[in-house]
Amino acid sequence: MDNQITGVILAGGKSRRIGYNKALLHIGNQTIIQRVLASLKQVTSSQLIVTNFPEEYEFLDMPMKSDILSGKGAFGGIYTGLSASETPYCLVVACDMPFLNVNLLRYMTQIVKEYDIVIPKHSKGYEPLCAIYAKSCMPHIEKLLKANQLRIIEVFSYVRVREVSESEIKNYDVD
Repeated sequence: MDNQITGVILAGGKSRRIGYNKALLHIGNQTIIQRVLASLKQVTSSQLIVTNFPEEYEFLDMPMKSDILSGKGAFGGIYTGLSASETPYCLVVACDMPFLNVNLLRYMTQIVKEYDIVIPKHSKGYEPLCAIYAKSCMPHIEKLLKANQLRIIEVFSYVRVREVSESEIKNYDVD
């Protein structure tokens, strides 16, 4: 694989809304997180789970990291993934996205080189938990996290962002 991108799965949530871990639900003969991992393996050179509950994912037999800065939500998880990665970029996805479109992810990995963030944007807004982040974002993210500014889009003004438009997305995923 020519791209040096780490696939980072964010699995740090407490499952408060529905009371159980969606990532461990089955679709067919796989858990949702297994489906996510299978998609990432097709487009990334290595994979990592960011979780504060590593015991729940031991069966996956893969590297895991707990949040460096606790209580900072998904933005803190992105920071942890970037910190733990040995590659210059991380493709960050949520653990509960069983229908990732591998062709769209591959396209994103192909256009990332000139940017610090490649992020899909559609009519409902950005998809920050299906985006590529460069390690060059880390000092800006760290500064924002320490100021308790936890909205991922806050970092956009500090880095080079490439929005993947709805029309581009539709080339790979009509749904």
